[in-house]
Amino acid sequence: MKKLFLMLLLIILPISFMGCSSANMEDKITINKEDSHLSMVGMGTDYNISPLERSKYGIQIYAKEYNCGELKEKHNLLKTSIKLENNINDLHVGVFQNDKNISVGLDGSYLDFPVNFFNKSYNGTALSVLDVEKEIKLNKETPIAIYSIGKEDDSTYAMNIDGNDDLGLGLNENDLIIYLKINKVGDM
Repeated sequence: MKKLFLMLLLIILPISFMGCSSANMEDKITINKEDSHLSMVGMGTDYNISPLERSKYGIQIYAKEYNCGELKEKHNLLKTSIKLENNINDLHVGVFQNDKNISVGLDGSYLDFPVNFFNKSYNGTALSVLDVEKEIKLNKETPIAIYSIGKEDDSTYAMNIDGNDDLGLGLNENDLIIYLKINKVGDM
């Protein structure tokens, strides 16, 4: 009886560990910079977000404008929902400067939004993007691009958004941080 119990235990435990680890893998969503045909001409980048479960998601892309590290204005750029069906388990998001506008895109469709930020350039504008694969969490904002303008008689500093949450705000006179937020709004 003890041998039978031990054999069952040896069979059940590995199966239960595999089930737990695969559930954790499904919860890990990553964002990667991509070089794709979806890219627009201008200063910006496209990203691939995967894997996403077959479900309905709320997508928000918005910007926060800072002056010397202090929040001055928030710009709501894109708020929509998308239904991922069948074998589609990734999402393509892009952000670009287009003259004095910000162009944000979802799966290749871009919209322009006027932003006064680009009228302030003294020494040029620096762009900081995610250069490494980064894990993102649902229902949490993730910075995906930062446009920076230096002080009038100083350099413009690029920011580091690949690592921790310290973006280095205050090094430049003006920073425009583009955020992405994904919420799961329903199962299918």
